[in-house]
Amino acid sequence: MKLKFILGKAQNNRQAILFKDLQQQITQAPDDQFIWIVPNHLKFESEVSVLKTLKSQKQMFATNQVQVFSFSRLIWYFLRNDPLYQSPQLTTTTQAMILAKIVHRLAPQLHLYAGEANRYGFIATLQDQINELITGNVTAERLDQLTQEVSKTGDLALKLADLQLIYRSYQEQTQQHYSDQQQLMQLLNNYLTTDSQQSHFHYLISGFSQFSAQETTLLQTMISHAASIELSLVLDHPYSSQQESIFFQRPRKTFIDLFQWARQQQIPVTTQIATEQRVCADLAQLEDFWIAQNTNIAHYPSTQLQDPSAIQIWTDTIAQKEVAAVTTYIRQLVATQSYRYRDFLVLARNLDDYRQFLEPYFTNQGISYFVDLQHSMKDHAFKDLIDSLFALYQNNLQYTDVMRFLRTELVIPATMTVAQYRQAVDLTDNYILAHGIRAADWLNEADFTSESLNSQLQTQLQQINQIKSLIKSTYQAVVQIAETAGNCRQASSQLYALLDNLSVFINLKKWEQTAIEAGDITLSQQPQQIVKTFAQLLDEYVTIFGDDQFDVSEFLLVINNGFEQAQYSTIPSVLDSVHISELGMVQSNQQLITIIMGANDLDMPQVNTNNSLLSDDDLKVLHPLLQDDERLPETEQQLNSNEPYLHDIGFLSSQQRLIFTYSSTKSGNEVHLSPYVELIKEHFNLSEQVLDCIKSNNEQQVLRTVGSPTITLNHLLEIYRQAQDQHQEIPPAWQSIHDILFANPDNKAYLDLLWSSLYYQNIPQSLTNTISQALYGDHLIVSISQLETFYQNPYEYFLRYGLKLQPRAEFKITPANQGTFFHEVMDQTIKTLQDNHQTINQLSAEQLQHLSTQVIQKILAQKQYQIFSRSEKFARQRMIQTAQSSLEAIRQQSRSAEFYPYKTEIAFGQVGALHNIDPLRYQLNDHQDVVVRGRIDRIDRLLSDPQDYFVVDYKSSKHDFKFSEFYAGINLQMMTYLASLINDPSLFNGPAFALGGFYFQLQDPTVKFEDLKGHWDDYQDFLFKQYKYQGIIIDNGKTAQLLEPHLTQASQIFPITKNYKIRGQKVVSPQEFTEMLHYNQFLIKQAAQKILTGDNQLSPLRQDKQTTALQYSDYLPIMQFDAMLPENNYRSLESIDKKTFFKKLNQPKEPISNV
Repeated sequence: MKLKFILGKAQNNRQAILFKDLQQQITQAPDDQFIWIVPNHLKFESEVSVLKTLKSQKQMFATNQVQVFSFSRLIWYFLRNDPLYQSPQLTTTTQAMILAKIVHRLAPQLHLYAGEANRYGFIATLQDQINELITGNVTAERLDQLTQEVSKTGDLALKLADLQLIYRSYQEQTQQHYSDQQQLMQLLNNYLTTDSQQSHFHYLISGFSQFSAQETTLLQTMISHAASIELSLVLDHPYSSQQESIFFQRPRKTFIDLFQWARQQQIPVTTQIATEQRVCADLAQLEDFWIAQNTNIAHYPSTQLQDPSAIQIWTDTIAQKEVAAVTTYIRQLVATQSYRYRDFLVLARNLDDYRQFLEPYFTNQGISYFVDLQHSMKDHAFKDLIDSLFALYQNNLQYTDVMRFLRTELVIPATMTVAQYRQAVDLTDNYILAHGIRAADWLNEADFTSESLNSQLQTQLQQINQIKSLIKSTYQAVVQIAETAGNCRQASSQLYALLDNLSVFINLKKWEQTAIEAGDITLSQQPQQIVKTFAQLLDEYVTIFGDDQFDVSEFLLVINNGFEQAQYSTIPSVLDSVHISELGMVQSNQQLITIIMGANDLDMPQVNTNNSLLSDDDLKVLHPLLQDDERLPETEQQLNSNEPYLHDIGFLSSQQRLIFTYSSTKSGNEVHLSPYVELIKEHFNLSEQVLDCIKSNNEQQVLRTVGSPTITLNHLLEIYRQAQDQHQEIPPAWQSIHDILFANPDNKAYLDLLWSSLYYQNIPQSLTNTISQALYGDHLIVSISQLETFYQNPYEYFLRYGLKLQPRAEFKITPANQGTFFHEVMDQTIKTLQDNHQTINQLSAEQLQHLSTQVIQKILAQKQYQIFSRSEKFARQRMIQTAQSSLEAIRQQSRSAEFYPYKTEIAFGQVGALHNIDPLRYQLNDHQDVVVRGRIDRIDRLLSDPQDYFVVDYKSSKHDFKFSEFYAGINLQMMTYLASLINDPSLFNGPAFALGGFYFQLQDPTVKFEDLKGHWDDYQDFLFKQYKYQGIIIDNGKTAQLLEPHLTQASQIFPITKNYKIRGQKVVSPQEFTEMLHYNQFLIKQAAQKILTGDNQLSPLRQDKQTTALQYSDYLPIMQFDAMLPENNYRSLESIDKKTFFKKLNQPKEPISNV
């Protein structure tokens, strides 16, 4: 019965004293038992170290005589046969379930937490709070007392009252059915008190700076009954209760509490100060300076390092390059010196910033590594499967839930390979989007079908129907569980059976085998742990909720909380591996070199925040009220004041070197060197080593960047690319690296592929004659909109109409299907009138609305417009209103001006179409031509002069004829429509003369009060003006009078003044019109010529600062157009007026050459 403290700074070898004492004790008491207690995450590494050290001393001892335990493992060692230990243990998941159920049940009695049970994260926060009370020896009864002691102002009393209710109920439910940590610690304490063998036990304890209240009580029992206790603390010297230490506040308190307690119990206490250095002289100097700096001692004079490599500071531009530099450094030292991977410790204050880069870089460099942080199971595909299974039921087979379920790839039928399943799921994904599949469609007994006889499509439908069958049967099984299972026990059993029937466990086993074959031991362990955890969750769920009525939402809450708390257990797959951890965690101190990443002013030091239910202000009130054997967590201020001590432990975690690295940017923002490291830098007169390969030119700098072939090539590419951009010479050292790298034949093919990126330019190659011939042939058949696409961006024309690439079809309202709907309403309404020998101006507004309603209902009944019947009623009604308002505007226009719709939807160049007229056909050379086909929305004729007509083109937005757009080839429709009617005037049964081409906007306009300028009664006129025709007028001297012969004021229909003047930019003479037709023909032939010769330039047009040809393109991922690249440039639309346009027409043009 004796207590020994082994004290010393982090630089001192306290471990050596423990080993020496252990060896002496084994010699003196060969039959006794020796237990070394360490933090749980150090158990494996410490056990290896202890056994290795003892064996190296060639000392005889039984392997079961010396044990390395954590506190939880110590409980198992002594209590494994005790009935309480054999009873169900309260796991974190069970605890979460019990607390969730308690909060639901106690909701009417709670003041602050009544509605919190369903809030994400609350149960986990409550769980942490309850555990803090348990480990701090604060009972529910004490909470009740504290509630009476605190002020009634504020919400602390209400918090304590709620916590007391929850805590008491929690203890009542757990103590009779489970063994929890509190009970087991108490049971172990009682066991050690009465165990007569304890006088033959020796305990050595290291790796701790503080203990919980329960652990402290257990230590006191050990001290009272064991043969000896040795406790190692990072503490510079023994402290009395009158001596303060800001720096060593945690270990100082631990030392004083145990020292004074032992003296009170008259137990012999000895203290030994470790003086032997376990680190190099420079690291020892670093610690001395660091302690002095943080304890307000007088100025500590600056000095120089004995070994310049002992403390280093590296800087790079981004976190990714930090990891690249760290892995290259480790690879080089292991390859060129006597280091092993296990000699390196990599730390970061916030390891999540680097997690995405660790696996690819360490793997690429061929470095074995182990990340000792625990990983939650909440993101595993199995958890996603459970969520999506019930989401199918809760959300009635919504698209996202169906695809989420399928994409887990845990339900692959035994009859399918992975590749076949993925193809079937992809096809199903496309089919759902294209056809708007809903719950009724999934559950329909009939398979999905198509009227097409295409054999490939029928084969694809077979695959899709396999998935349909899977979704249908799964949904029905989940409905069975959710609605007819009865109690929770039956539902759990049925759920497990469903997962088994879906081959989920078989597929998980396959995942495990695949990971083993790939050599990924860590990944291979996950499936088995997931299944074990799920089975445990179900067992615990049944135990707690067994006979309760099954509730899906409650079950998912339980499962979510369970997987949120569940973590994978991991151990290093190989002993010789780099250890990666977070700064602030105690380390084994076995490594030789520590590298601390992320040494920036945002993360070092870390600003700690209190996220528990009891705030900092609450803790400040409660701390003075606690008894000696009670504990509550530290406040934010206490946590933050401990940061220098935690960093000291990290700085001295290895024996030879300490390297700080940081990147100059984080999340796109500039960061700087940590103020902690800045102090060290100034004290030792260190300089930052810039790792950026761009700034590495001499041989020594270049050599330190050489890692694996791929990593080295990354640096080479960066150097050569900069030299290209800035027209510089490649430094000789980098040229040598290039020559050596590419001289190795092993990876040459792969390296050559990567190297080719250096000379890649985003410039499409022109098509060869062979490819052009295969894509387009000699007879190019196009619509005018296709040619406009070519003039907007030739490469998009190639993708869309050459390769015929199309975006995925989606079952939704789009501008395209809206436009089709509007066109058909206009067409069918006018045709119905013509069939009845009526014109639109003969109808009243009510008659037209009645007619159009019948037409619209008939159109919406068609299969192709199914989307409108399924979509929101508001969107559908807006479309109907727009169509009817536009028809009413046409009726009023035809009454005000003497014209009427003559023909609608006139097709030219389309075989079998109603009103078919000849296409425009232009010969390019002796064996190639171009045929232009299209559809004219409407032709109107004049009542007084039937031989005169004009063309109307429907638009869904404001549109007008602009000479600049026509000149550039991006607005050819109107002139082409007029040209087609001149080319084949057979529709008119005699001479016909074009008066112009106009755009009519289909709309349901609104009016603002300020637009009326006080003339409230004029709102109808204002609305009517919004339908005014815009476009081009062919003026033969009397066109304005023909269009609207009875003008008394400016026309509300055409761009004509009351004096029959037509705006200059909107009117052309017959001669000018003829010139425009010739130019239109030229543009058609020019585009066709370029298409047939393989011209597919990536050359998008920019119309203005806001509008480009790429703005709404579906092909951006393929084009990868980047205006910052020198080879990618927009063509600017030249702004020209009518006068300039005709002037340009008279300039010579390049002839269209033969192919």
